[in-house]
Order: sequence, then structure tokens, then C-alpha cells
Amino acid sequence: MPLPAFAVRAGAREVIYHNPATTTAAIVTCGGLCPGLNDVVVGLVKKLENYGVREGSILGVRYGYRGFYDKTHKPIVLSSKNVDGLHLQGGTMLGTSRGGADIREIVKRLDMWGVDMLFVVGGNGGNAGAAAIQAECQERGVICSVIGIPK
Repeated sequence: MPLPAFAVRAGAREVIYHNPATTTAAIVTCGGLCPGLNDVVVGLVKKLENYGVREGSILGVRYGYRGFYDKTHKPIVLSSKNVDGLHLQGGTMLGTSRGGADIREIVKRLDMWGVDMLFVVGGNGGNAGAAAIQAECQERGVICSVIGIPK
């Protein structure tokens, strides 16, 4: 069955826009807790590793958007080793928070950390924040793909 022009099939792509050997990815969970947040983190980490993102280049941002600029909660390095079995636990290993995101500071940190792929797992507010981060990245010339994952 042919797809409409606006639809794109899921799955592996012939062209990969970020070189996995040099990519740094970050994952952040935002907003209220819901089932499956840890499952998403596990799936992202495993898929990024399958694509060839090197060990030490996948960051977990702690406690939602605030984790980008909260000096007491540094990002953690994620790997399939430290997320193994995580899908069996509730909540989110990264923690979460609501509101109060400083978009300019977030983009500053993305640039400073060399993150070129940011995965935002969130609801309406989290994905609105993702859109604002992408717009700020474009305005400042920071090369970073921001991917919103709805919950």
C-alpha cells in the first residue's frame, strides 16, 4: 500500500546524517512519571550502540531540563551495561522535573558538551521545550538534532 507524501516508514535508513564514530548523544526525561520511561532509555541506548555510537558518548541528563545546568547533578554516561534490566524497574533512572527550563542555558551546555543528538522524552511541555531548544540551536548555529519522543 503506498504511503501518503507526509508519512515516513520507521526503521533503518540508507543515509545516516550523524557519523556514529563521532556522535555524542544525550537523553533527558521530562515531566511527570509514566510507565515505560526506562524502556525508552534502554531502547535508545541499545539502538545508538547498535548504530556504532562509541562507549562514553551517550549521556543521561539527570532530573529533566534542569539537569543541564544544575551543578549538583552532572550527566551520567549510559551504556548497555548500566541500563541492563532497567526496563524491569518503574520510574526513570534519570529522574525528571517539570517547568522552569532555561533554554539558552540548555543550548549552551549542548554546545559545550559537544552533543549533536538530543532525545527528549516528555509530554506536551517536554516536547514544547524540545521545539524551543531546536529553534535556539538554529538561531545560535549550534548543530544538534533534537528529537522529541512523546509519552
